[in-house]
Amino acid sequence: MNGRRGSGPSPIFFVYRRKCWTQERARKVTPQECASPRGFTDARRSRESHRGTPEDDDWGHTVQNVLHSGGNFKASERGHILKKFSPIENACLEALMEDILRPYVPSYHGLVEREGQTYIKMEDLLMGLEAPSIMDCKMGFRTYLEDELAKALLKPTPRKDLYNKMVALDSQAPTLEEHLQKAVTKPRYMQWRESVSSTAMLGFRIEGVTIEAGSVKKNFKKMKSREQIMETFVIFTKSRQDILVAYVKRLESMQAALKESEFFRTHEVIGSSLLFVHDRRGTANVWMIDFGKTTVTPAHISLRHDVAWEPGTHEDGYLLGLQNLIDTLQDTIQMVKENREEAVDGSAQEGEQTIGENEKMLLKGEVEVKTTNGENNALMTPIQPGNRTL
Repeated sequence: MNGRRGSGPSPIFFVYRRKCWTQERARKVTPQECASPRGFTDARRSRESHRGTPEDDDWGHTVQNVLHSGGNFKASERGHILKKFSPIENACLEALMEDILRPYVPSYHGLVEREGQTYIKMEDLLMGLEAPSIMDCKMGFRTYLEDELAKALLKPTPRKDLYNKMVALDSQAPTLEEHLQKAVTKPRYMQWRESVSSTAMLGFRIEGVTIEAGSVKKNFKKMKSREQIMETFVIFTKSRQDILVAYVKRLESMQAALKESEFFRTHEVIGSSLLFVHDRRGTANVWMIDFGKTTVTPAHISLRHDVAWEPGTHEDGYLLGLQNLIDTLQDTIQMVKENREEAVDGSAQEGEQTIGENEKMLLKGEVEVKTTNGENNALMTPIQPGNRTL
């Protein structure tokens, strides 16, 4: 047996080949990607990174479930996701594929059947992102349909479940009578719910956030002020001005398309969200999602979306909320700039104070000046008491 180094494949090669064979059988890599250890490693890392965590390949679907769709998603092949069938949302996506808004919504790929359940097949918006950060913003000045409110007003039955939801957010919100009944009506709850968040004042609210594939935060139900929202965007983007600017540009482009959209003019957009996504590399985008309550308006109504809602108008205030969101992001960019300038000024002042202290010490004879390697780079070194020269 020839024991010379390089005379045959190393044990590492066989380990690699076994891993590659296993991954290839599971269809996680292709034969071409298995042609070399480097190709196999790059392919595996690419597949891991698009979900953010190598330990959980369904992380993206889990996050989308929790953030905005209540467990309606199911995994599909790479690049697509499945969402439980809704005739309203399916009709919206079909129409949007022919509208000017198509670049701003997930691509629609028809219907599929899985285990007796019908799903809408659509684009996976997290595909290719490395440790993505995600924010869901619910748009509009109301998140309930006019028909919902009208039906609730016909028979306003007090409900204990809605009372419990109300006191969970604010124990002082129910009236004395509601406290005694331990129940509130649906119309009362729906209108109160919008008032406790930024929905009623700004026309949008933050529903949930996850940062770099971390845990999902949903404690934004009582967030109302622009200042709080700005701080949230700063944390969400980690003060990255490039990401904030990319978001503003995308929203402004979307805004222009909305004003030209035939779909938008003829639909009451309720309960829909904007999904903000970016990753560590700076890739950033915003998408319109969730059209399960987006309905066609009566034929005689042409919506503006930029006026306040009054019962019977079907107006949702979407464009008002979008403009407020753009303004909020622009103010956030300005705040980040000012914070950085203050940080730079603070560092400069600290440096000046240090130089000033050294000058004082030098005047007192407490510092001696040395040079390094004959260069004119003075180093301030405190003189030890025993080394002081007169």
